[in-house]
Amino acid sequence: MDPNHSPWVEQRMAALDPPAAFQPDSAAAMTRFRRLQAVHRRTARIWLGVAAAAACLAAIILWPRLLPPANPNPRITPATVAAYRATGSARAPILAEIYSDYECSYCAALYQETVPHLVADYVATGKMRLLHRDLPLPQHPYSRAAARYADAAGLAGYYEAAVEQLFRTQAQWSADGDIESRLARVLPSAAMNKIRDTLHDPSELDASIGADIQMALSDDVRMTPTLVVTANGHRRTIAPVPPYPLLKSYLDDLLRANCREDPGAARC
Repeated sequence: MDPNHSPWVEQRMAALDPPAAFQPDSAAAMTRFRRLQAVHRRTARIWLGVAAAAACLAAIILWPRLLPPANPNPRITPATVAAYRATGSARAPILAEIYSDYECSYCAALYQETVPHLVADYVATGKMRLLHRDLPLPQHPYSRAAARYADAAGLAGYYEAAVEQLFRTQAQWSADGDIESRLARVLPSAAMNKIRDTLHDPSELDASIGADIQMALSDDVRMTPTLVVTANGHRRTIAPVPPYPLLKSYLDDLLRANCREDPGAARC
């Protein structure tokens, strides 16, 4: 370094030293820091809210473009299911099949939050036939047993009551595997006896579950819950299942298309 510069450097460095009377106030500094943190958190929440609203708006705008295409093989015939797993008119213009796993929390949410709307708006009005399909996932140790119990309850005449109880108590029996005691709280003792007799030889139940698994492979189902909708001769696989307002808009569009193609269709 040029020796002539040394005094200038020392002078500039000395200017950076705090005054002799300077006393740092750590409490005040911490108060200012926390105030800045609070402002930052509020700003972040505002931007997150704006981003979420924009995402929802984009989903609504783009929803028609994001609809699943028709199955390239519309001739796929759905595997038959037991009568107790089907609700609604066989002449309904829409067939909806829900693949679910009883240990899947999203399946429980769909059953409790979306299915009642589907039943009220479409099944009860003759616009939809609704089928429940079992797809127990290998990572869930009790899901197949739960499906067996639900189907055995169906043979005893208590399918819907069993399904509702299984999803309502999912957190409990999925932790300890005690499915039977949870069902016994809501089903008559005579029905529980029939269920136990059926479970002594579950081969018929497993055959039904296996048929659903094979159908899931045909429908290219890769997650639960998945909704497969058949209308106008085409099958469409929908996963993840969208919020009900978007799903309703989609189903209403399918109904309008069905009525244009077949003015004499049921419930147009």
